[in-house]
Amino acid sequence: MNVGLAITRNAVRHPDDPAVFGSLRHSNASLDERTNRIANHLLGLGLEKGDRVAFLVANRPEVVEILGGVAKAGLVYVGLNFRLGPVELEQVFDNAEPALVITDTEHLPGVRALADHVGIGVEDIDTDAWTDALAAASDTAPPTLHEVRHDDDFCIVYTSGTTGRPKGVLFDHARALQHATVACMEYGIERDSRYLIQIPHNSSVNITIVPCLVVGAALGFRDSRAFDPVAFAATVEEEGVTHSFLVPT
Repeated sequence: MNVGLAITRNAVRHPDDPAVFGSLRHSNASLDERTNRIANHLLGLGLEKGDRVAFLVANRPEVVEILGGVAKAGLVYVGLNFRLGPVELEQVFDNAEPALVITDTEHLPGVRALADHVGIGVEDIDTDAWTDALAAASDTAPPTLHEVRHDDDFCIVYTSGTTGRPKGVLFDHARALQHATVACMEYGIERDSRYLIQIPHNSSVNITIVPCLVVGAALGFRDSRAFDPVAFAATVEEEGVTHSFLVPT
């Protein structure tokens, strides 16, 4: 079992169930196809099993797409905090040694400057080039999907770096799935749950995103750069949100 297979399993068992809600919507079936396209595109770039792919954006629903595609390709997902400054970002790049950085147009200038300096490729998900590349990629399962073992690396989660250099914690698929099982049991996350992510996505991988993928719950995202309680409550009501995780104030 691996995280990518969880997405495919949901598509086989419950293809029409919602997987992503909000500004971008996916059923289990469409998320499976989308992550297949991303995986095949990344492999087509020449990336190989175990290569690390960094992802730097603010909260947005494409996080699930990228994480799933990276997992299916046998690559290692490195979600980054958009609040990192140039010095902290360079420290993370030096530590993680990503083979590719995926970002959006908002964060492209800073990412491009550093990536070009250290010789890392960059992809922008807001461009026509990204859209065209995924349209041209196969929507069938990549050859790596069933080759990923439980003890293969899945992701690196970085600490905030507020008290020093950001520290990376490496998780293999088995540990991520075990943690997901515990989170689902503890927080009551089930197939019909709808989880709204308000905290930064890079801190939500193992406590929210993977648990929801494991049981087939739906995921939504709100911008974590500001918290509007009225807008948050409206989203909860409109989308039928059952779960969220907030920082007490």
